[in-house]
Amino acid sequence: MSGIEPDVSTQALTAVADVVEDIGDMLRADASPAIEAPAEEPFDFGSAELTAMIQTMSSTPAVELDRLIDELQEARDYLQSECERIERETTGYVELSQTALESVKIIADTVGEWRKAGHPVRAAAAE
Repeated sequence: MSGIEPDVSTQALTAVADVVEDIGDMLRADASPAIEAPAEEPFDFGSAELTAMIQTMSSTPAVELDRLIDELQEARDYLQSECERIERETTGYVELSQTALESVKIIADTVGEWRKAGHPVRAAAAE
């Protein structure tokens, strides 16, 4: 495993150096006077300045991601509660529909028996 460690360390250092170079490019492009990277000196990877730059650059996206996650969780909770409400209402409508159907069947059976007994059906126009 010790043969792999130097390769991983070299890759990690190269990646960090690339990130630092990209950060420096972004800062120079931004032309922010508050943070200035030395032009000729090699950057100290353990410096507090690097840590501060990384924290500053990563804090804003992290805050935005946290806000987005919170909004998505609120939307999920709302959709779940709406789903439950719709399920309750649908169940109520199904029960109401079944009750109405049973009532219509009872009325139809009663009217059918009434007609079989010889009672005339009144026409609506005769009234």
